Amino acid sequence: MHAALATQKKKNEINVMAVAKLLKEELDKDEEHPCWNVIVGKVFGVSFKHTTKTLAYVRVGPLSMMIWRITW
Repeated sequence: MHAALATQKKKNEINVMAVAKLLKEELDKDEEHPCWNVIVGKVFGVSFKHTTKTLAYVRVGPLSMMIWRITW
């Protein structure tokens, strides 16, 4: 487990910035599709047009995560 996440887990808090950074770093390792964006938070909403198979909105426990890839 990533050190920042483990530290926060011990305190029963979630560092949303650390989660977003870790997800982005892992997704950007894909050399074919490296341009990912990640938003992690407890409450937020967005609306925009996107290309098929480039956007994911996921809820895990109290967190919502929106992950999308920039296409050119």
